[in-house]
Amino acid sequence: MIGAPAIARTREFLPAHTALVERVYPGLAHGIHAQELADVREFIAPYTGASAPSPR
Repeated sequence: MIGAPAIARTREFLPAHTALVERVYPGLAHGIHAQELADVREFIAPYTGASAPSPR
């Protein structure tokens, strides 16, 4: 789990150094949620030559 102060520092740093795509999943803690997996799939699809499936 990443604490709020670390998130704030990262949020300030990343836009100037990367093409930030930020997602926060409140209450997720150490779990994995279907929406998180769908977001990851959509994010990496262009880099793998795959097509991200359409949301159901």
